[in-house]
Amino acid sequence: MRIARWTVAALLVTGLAGVLVTSSSPPAGAEEDPAVAAKTAKAALKKAVARGKELFRSKDLGRKTCQQCHEDPDKPEDKLKGRAWSYPAYSRRARRVVTLQQKINEMIKYKARGKQLDASGADIAAIAAYVESLRN
Repeated sequence: MRIARWTVAALLVTGLAGVLVTSSSPPAGAEEDPAVAAKTAKAALKKAVARGKELFRSKDLGRKTCQQCHEDPDKPEDKLKGRAWSYPAYSRRARRVVTLQQKINEMIKYKARGKQLDASGADIAAIAAYVESLRN
């Protein structure tokens, strides 16, 4: 009998907690205003591109900056702006298909002689956003 009371009490507390959590969250199906969502997304992308540009020109990634090769007037074939490319693509060094983020990390490791970035981190996403912005 005692176990049954504790079980009922636990179920009531759990049910009450579920009601409180449900009542404090927005109703199912309620969505953010599309205009606000678009403005938020645009601002976040702009901020990521700015951070990516900063990292692209920084020696924080390795011995060389990305800019030293990819904005060198003596190496027009390495210039990213206006260059036709797309990822995922095959990497001869990795001998497999890689994403843009993986290619950036490959460049950091082998060309800049730096430490690779966290593959799911904000910095690698920011550099990828900046590189993508150069195509437009």
